[in-house]
Amino acid sequence: YGRANLTTMEHGNKLLQGLSENSQVWMSHGDTITALPRGFRVIASTAEVEVAAYQSEEEPVWGVQFHPEVFHTTEGTRLLQNFVAGICGCSQNWTPDSFIETTVDELRRELGSDKVVLGLSGGVDSSVAAVLLNKAIGKNLTCIFVDHGLLRKNEFQEVMRDYESLGLNVIGVDASEKFFAELAGVTDPEKKRKIIGKGFIDVMASVRGYLNELDMSASLSVLSGTDLTYVMQSDAVAVAESTTDDMVTFVALNDTVKKQPVDTLAARPFAMRINAVLAIQPNALFTVNLSPDGKNKVQINGDGTLNYSQTYQGDMNMTGRYVINGGFARYTPPMLSEKLFKFVEGSSVTWNGDLLNPLLNIKAIQTIKANVTSENQDSRIVPFEVSLNVGNTLEQLDLSFDLSTDGDVSIANELSSMTKEQRSSQAMNLLLYNTYTGSSTSKASANLSGNVVNSFLESSLNKWAADNISGVDLSFGINQYDKTVDGATSTTTNYSYQVSKTVFDDRFKIVVGGSYSTDASAEDNLSQNLINDISFEYKLNKTGTAYVKLFHHTEYESILEGEITETGAGLVWKRKISSWRDMFRIFRLLRRTKKVPAPTPAPVPEQPADSATITNPIIETKE
Repeated sequence: YGRANLTTMEHGNKLLQGLSENSQVWMSHGDTITALPRGFRVIASTAEVEVAAYQSEEEPVWGVQFHPEVFHTTEGTRLLQNFVAGICGCSQNWTPDSFIETTVDELRRELGSDKVVLGLSGGVDSSVAAVLLNKAIGKNLTCIFVDHGLLRKNEFQEVMRDYESLGLNVIGVDASEKFFAELAGVTDPEKKRKIIGKGFIDVMASVRGYLNELDMSASLSVLSGTDLTYVMQSDAVAVAESTTDDMVTFVALNDTVKKQPVDTLAARPFAMRINAVLAIQPNALFTVNLSPDGKNKVQINGDGTLNYSQTYQGDMNMTGRYVINGGFARYTPPMLSEKLFKFVEGSSVTWNGDLLNPLLNIKAIQTIKANVTSENQDSRIVPFEVSLNVGNTLEQLDLSFDLSTDGDVSIANELSSMTKEQRSSQAMNLLLYNTYTGSSTSKASANLSGNVVNSFLESSLNKWAADNISGVDLSFGINQYDKTVDGATSTTTNYSYQVSKTVFDDRFKIVVGGSYSTDASAEDNLSQNLINDISFEYKLNKTGTAYVKLFHHTEYESILEGEITETGAGLVWKRKISSWRDMFRIFRLLRRTKKVPAPTPAPVPEQPADSATITNPIIETKE
């Protein structure tokens, strides 16, 4: 940066009107414009910078290379006035006094006789807020100023005197020893910041008074990259099977009822009125471990905005919608194999008032491969998709299963001819026994007893892995089926595994999987099956809306296609847009350059602050 003078100017330009010759500016010399795009022209230069200011010939757009807002640009205020009043047509009727008057009036109307507790930091922002609130509600404002021990010498006492001289009702709290103890030995600045923030919350919560009617407003944002995990201390199955003995003990009440003495004052009830907004940004991860070992869990990734309110009487209300962008539910029932359902993007939970009775619109899918043998044909492996659909409200839950496949045309046609109840029955067969028993299959396809035993072994292996292996996500699978080739039937067992690991704050993920089949030779198992599924995924941003993926996958698809090998790379970019032209910024620029001045529209009725007009639907694209 440095001082410079405008040696040439387009004096008739609206932006530069009234500026004197050689007007001094504070120039940014760290970068410069070497060539203007088509449709722009230079309107001011210095001795060393040709494009010190420019203007679009097609739109009311100006740009400057210097800083008009700083003291060293001597006529910067005049330039800003030219832009705000002359070009934009703003009326200059705002003053600090008018701002104070309107703000105080708005606070007084909104708060009425409510009481407010305000935490003060000693800085400008909170102090200004305190003075405005004090003008609006007076004694109904209680301020709390915390001494965390990190202020300058005697600063706490000086600031307290300043607050009192402003007429504020302020409580001073010396919490320096608490902060010193929690900060002892901590050197990481980010950890210090979190400790200090938590300390302020703890101190504020510990300041007690007569709180029979407390109002609380809160706004909480869960940021992208957040990873929250809740661990249930008891396994869900163990909780369901726990005894209920001694939960309730009945006693005789005839000798315990006493009248309240006349001179006893009943304690005034504690009441709180709450208005809170929870904004969840995309790629905020929530995990609930259904068992202490973390093997059974539900993990979701989504976004949404929820509004919570509570009256003094304790009536709770929740409105808003949470949209699930991804995740899974993994659970291993007793004596059965692991169930892994992946949530379909777009599933949602909507609250329309009742906090405990939201509207559910959730769909999750598990892919199950099963052996299918039709009459007079060789057996084949068919990939099925078992879908779990959860609808209606929580109190009147609508739960259903469905079944489909894209990997076998004949089976797909057979499923489409079934009723919904028949497909649900086939889905349950696959979940319980890993067996498809449609009308076109022969009895040799089923090996129910073997599947049950293998499911138990698979469950035991996965539990052992969860108990003894940490740092990675490892799972095993065991599938046994009757394989028919040229009329001869034999039993084949397939052992599979998958291991995944995320690093760099969940930005990079690697997945490796493979299998071992008893009907393949040792050489084939080692060379083709041991590692037949590997992928690398890297998120390009914290929100997870853009990522690249490399993958290699080998699989036996069907009797016609045989072995299929897929290797490739992909770029995924997800963005919510209001129209297709908003996919790329270039379309916005083109749209702006084609704008022409429009006649002044007729005045329209003013809308409430919380209303909105939607002219285009929201379209989500994935490429």
